[in-house]
Amino acid sequence: MSAQRFTAFAIFKHGLRMLLRNLGPAFRISLPLVVVSLVAGLYGQTLDQGPGPHPEANTLTIWSILLIIPYVIATLWTGVAWHRFVLLEETQTGFLPPFDGGRILSYFLKSLQVWIVGVGATIAAVIAITLFTALIASGGGFGIFDLDRFGPGAIALFVIAMFGVFWAMQRFLLVLPAAAVGHPFGLRDSWNVTRPYIFTILGVLVLQCLLSILLSAIVIGFILVAPALGFLQSAILEWFNTMFILSLITTFYGICVEERDLS
Repeated sequence: MSAQRFTAFAIFKHGLRMLLRNLGPAFRISLPLVVVSLVAGLYGQTLDQGPGPHPEANTLTIWSILLIIPYVIATLWTGVAWHRFVLLEETQTGFLPPFDGGRILSYFLKSLQVWIVGVGATIAAVIAITLFTALIASGGGFGIFDLDRFGPGAIALFVIAMFGVFWAMQRFLLVLPAAAVGHPFGLRDSWNVTRPYIFTILGVLVLQCLLSILLSAIVIGFILVAPALGFLQSAILEWFNTMFILSLITTFYGICVEERDLS
């Protein structure tokens, strides 16, 4: 199948349509994540608005850890179930999605690998930009750069570098649906199969950013109107972004690995 057949907008639209057409199954599949997110939101709301002294730092740390662990598990659980629903048409028979501990563990380990790569690339980018800025400050710019004016330039370089890191991580993320469906697939495999889609992934990433900005602006507007429901609106936005990202990853896996059509 030709890699040039699918544009960034076509893939973006397919991922969005995949989610919107399956909102019911998406909600049921992500029910563990929804519950944990609402509990965390309510807890945060209580801290912000509750009377009396706020909890001590140690207490907050303990509660944060107790909330982070189930949140991570719920996110992994949701990711595995959603990939399998889309790629294998695995339906949910019970109140909660199927819990496959082995696949969830594999999904976690693959997520950890991608996270380590992303952190490593971020650290390398920060070091490179810092050294470059220090070179200019020491006169190594040979008068070409004015350090007083280069501050915004350094920020721009950092933003571009972070965008590049996110782009690279997108190319590695196909290991996640592969882990969900039990397909042996490594980081190098994911990098190689996405090579024909280098600029397509870049375009999708730009569209994701634009959509995220738009939805965030809408949520901020609602919060200004109804501040008491701010945590609920933020939770809905977070849920939508999570499920949409999972849908895009699944779409790329379908066209890059399984050579599916966008139908």
